[in-house]
Amino acid sequence: MEEMLMKKVSVLFLVAAMLLSLVACSGGTSSSGDSSGDASTGSSNGGDTVRIGVTMPLTGSQSAIGNRQLAGIQLAVDMQNEKGGIASLGGAQVELVVADTQSDTNIAVTEAERLITSEGICALMGTYSSAAAAASAPIAEKYGIPYMITNATADEILQNGYEYTFRANVCNGLDAIDMVAYIQELNDTFDADIHNIAIVYENSDWGYGMSVGISNEIAENYADQFSVVMNEGYEPDIADFSAIVNQIRSSDVDLIIPMNYLNDALLFVQTLADYQVDIPVLAHSGGYTVPEFLQNAGSNANYLLTFSSWDPSVLQFKSEEAVEINEKYKAEYSDGVDMDTYAANGWLGGVVMLNAIERAASTDPEAIKDAILATDLGPDSYECTLHPFEGIKFGETCGMTNQNIYAKSIILQVIDGQFELIGPSSMVPLEESEIVFPIPSWSER
Repeated sequence: MEEMLMKKVSVLFLVAAMLLSLVACSGGTSSSGDSSGDASTGSSNGGDTVRIGVTMPLTGSQSAIGNRQLAGIQLAVDMQNEKGGIASLGGAQVELVVADTQSDTNIAVTEAERLITSEGICALMGTYSSAAAAASAPIAEKYGIPYMITNATADEILQNGYEYTFRANVCNGLDAIDMVAYIQELNDTFDADIHNIAIVYENSDWGYGMSVGISNEIAENYADQFSVVMNEGYEPDIADFSAIVNQIRSSDVDLIIPMNYLNDALLFVQTLADYQVDIPVLAHSGGYTVPEFLQNAGSNANYLLTFSSWDPSVLQFKSEEAVEINEKYKAEYSDGVDMDTYAANGWLGGVVMLNAIERAASTDPEAIKDAILATDLGPDSYECTLHPFEGIKFGETCGMTNQNIYAKSIILQVIDGQFELIGPSSMVPLEESEIVFPIPSWSER
């Protein structure tokens, strides 16, 4: 898949080199300038190509996910171009100008600035991690370039009053509200008797932010029902979870909520299995929702619950168009592998950005920013084709600005080595789902 995608990206770079002096990233009335353009006004040389910058980890520790997310964005762009490009700009074709962050936050920042100041882009998209997105957002604000976050979920990114930074996908704050409500639903439906909760999180913008969100939601709205008896952070790429797992065993815990990226997620569930910890696990996305987790965790993954932005199981509740989008992705971008949550989030960010450019009828960054802010799409819109959203509208929520207030995660359970959709109740009522609960003990599996 990655080889296929990189071939596509290489073609794009070749086209970019041929068109560099002709490419436009400005409105129809913009003045001419030097070849780098004026990032603050979006002026450039003029032409019929819309250039959108993308920063993404294509090499390094996050590369597998970064390449899949880029593939989702590229799919959105290719489908737009196949339909005739941006109609309001006379059929202008869209081109992605891609920069590899190398899974390094500092490089993400320098590449974002380079794309803005030297590549004549009218908008920016990316990047995978919350740390990289948080560091890139001030760059977009500095130059007045609309920036669409395509994955990073940390609330803090959008709690700075930024005008040009947006997020269409889910965020920690909204997920925290839904996770605690789901725990209550487990109690109500199954008499689960969950009261004491252990949170284990990677000490990163995403992990720490999510732990705070869950703790605050419990303290503010569920203090009479739940208690966070353990809230343990750890440094990424931890070598040994045994101390943390032993602490869980001695803390009268009824439910574990982990936030880990892939390698740590695999080690964490392996340690739970080694110590025969018979406590339900409700994870928050991260490494628990990627195909590599199922492939490598084996039976240790069974019966684990997780929140996720997206999964192919959603398609059974969506339109034929959604199925066709996934099939196109499989055929042209992934060597036959379904979209995952990161590819779907890339596609989502891409189509929302393209929708705004179409409505702006301009490549002027200010006009595009205003169009994104004015986005008001319903659940049956093309932009909501893949995701179970009530719509897409950017506003204030959980102390954030420019967050899609309708973004919502799905809930999955691993059953027989596969993800099964078990929520939200708007799609699958809990009592009608295939959930296995209570969780069988390790000795019974």
